[in-house]
Amino acid sequence: MDIPLHLIVGTRTAGRANAFARNFMPLMKENTEFANKWSNVYAYQMREGVNDPIVAYEYMNRFYVQEGNKRVSVLKYLNAFSIEGRVTRIVPERSEDPQILLLYEFMRFYSLTGINYLDLRKMGSFEKLLRFCGKGNEEIWSEEALAQTEKDRFQKEIFFPIGEPNDAYAQYFVGQSYLSPVSVAQVPVYHVTFEPGCRNNWHI
Repeated sequence: MDIPLHLIVGTRTAGRANAFARNFMPLMKENTEFANKWSNVYAYQMREGVNDPIVAYEYMNRFYVQEGNKRVSVLKYLNAFSIEGRVTRIVPERSEDPQILLLYEFMRFYSLTGINYLDLRKMGSFEKLLRFCGKGNEEIWSEEALAQTEKDRFQKEIFFPIGEPNDAYAQYFVGQSYLSPVSVAQVPVYHVTFEPGCRNNWHI
């Protein structure tokens, strides 16, 4: 699953707690083996992109890293939105505690939508959001609806429009990309958006 980085709040490995600040920025000095490994992960991310999923535990819609702390640190440093992970969810017994009730409301919302990046704090908010989107409490969202929701969210984070499916140059890509013209005067300039996992083969 994709884990929103803003919901990763800690590490499950006691030894790593001394290596990272609360925001997952590294604490070790530059001349340490740890710093060298962190730099290697950063270089790999910039060169090819980190693809290996982390291992994490989820409790009360917050995530704690078991394996992959440096990957999380690097992607947080680069202001990435999410990271792929294998997650074990720890669910407390249902009670009348407001936080527990809100968790169960979120889990139902997630089972219908697959959306886990919203951090709503008020009871009834998830059901209200479903109604706002024109969805019933029993309606499972289609892959098309989820993809459109993700595109709409991402569009709000970037300056240029995402554009249309990049079908004309699909042979040069693995996965889905989108193309949007920035300028067609003199030298044409286009903005390309990559879906998660998409890669291009321009240099092959």
